[in-house]
Amino acid sequence: MKYIHLPNDTGIEFDRYAAYILPIRDSFPLNIRQLVSDPKFYDLSSEETFHDANIEEIRIQEIPPDRNLKISSSVSIHILLNGARRKTRLEYRGVRRYRVKGENDFGYFDSFHSDLYTHEFRIEEDGIFVHEIEFVTASGIEIAFEELDFKQEVYE
Repeated sequence: MKYIHLPNDTGIEFDRYAAYILPIRDSFPLNIRQLVSDPKFYDLSSEETFHDANIEEIRIQEIPPDRNLKISSSVSIHILLNGARRKTRLEYRGVRRYRVKGENDFGYFDSFHSDLYTHEFRIEEDGIFVHEIEFVTASGIEIAFEELDFKQEVYE
């Protein structure tokens, strides 16, 4: 994390993240601008916050290249929000790199990716988008991508 939660922070610093993201918000594709910058996806009391969410599924797909074409990589993450009443599907395409780290310091009663702490989006110098997700455990996910589809489903 570079903005919303630094190693020595005692909590989530949304104001610092907002100061970074709001001036560059329009650089993100229209379909994810709200996800990137709307406080409801970060506010601990919001129904749509990612905080305390559980990862239901992570899928990595690589399509081998044909002759002169480059390899096509995608990553899908399905997240259960708000007591499993809401599901968010994130489908990253044009993946340049990804990192999925599963580490659990709390023991076998807690899973690696069951308690999402916070997340942030960034733009790298070469214009590639990055989404980083941090968990209460020492686990984390970071994806550098070109395109992202974002879909939410609500269950009654």
